Amino acid sequence: MEYLGRKFIPTSPQGAHNTTLNIIPHDVTFLVQCRVCGVTREVDRKALGAKTNGAGELADIEQRLSCSSCGTKDARLMYGYFAASVSW
Repeated sequence: MEYLGRKFIPTSPQGAHNTTLNIIPHDVTFLVQCRVCGVTREVDRKALGAKTNGAGELADIEQRLSCSSCGTKDARLMYGYFAASVSW
């Protein structure tokens, strides 16, 4: 997936315990993509955990997100890493 010209590599949860915000490594990047209009935004980890004391379930957080462009509450919350840019 491309985001702002950079390749984003989503990471899949490894087991049920990796679906809570406090277990996910702190060096990952969070992206939210609207399933209706397709807008993708990078989201700050602290903003995601603000109402859950930093330990919320990703599925619960995902249900609360609304699109800043179209206003719908149908978002996909992803976490992962940006691929390193290689120049030869």
